[in-house]
Amino acid sequence: MIGPLKGANVVSQLGQADGFNKDHAIHIPLPREFEIVKTTMDKIGMSFLVDDLELKLNQAAEETPPKAKELFLQAITDMTFEDVMNI
Repeated sequence: MIGPLKGANVVSQLGQADGFNKDHAIHIPLPREFEIVKTTMDKIGMSFLVDDLELKLNQAAEETPPKAKELFLQAITDMTFEDVMNI
């Protein structure tokens, strides 16, 4: 587990390998309906495909924080004083 997410470390923690997958506080599980699929696939020795899907979902989520940080910082950089006043 990565631990509590605090301050500026959030992006680096979430954006690292297994940032989502191994931290139970933020891990993204598959919907419960997939348990039926997994149980059925287990009967033919292929439940690993459902596990792989969940892993890939969490790995894809790891790519998002650094990109979001970049977009957020760019938005702040491009913001005018008038934009700030309108907010």
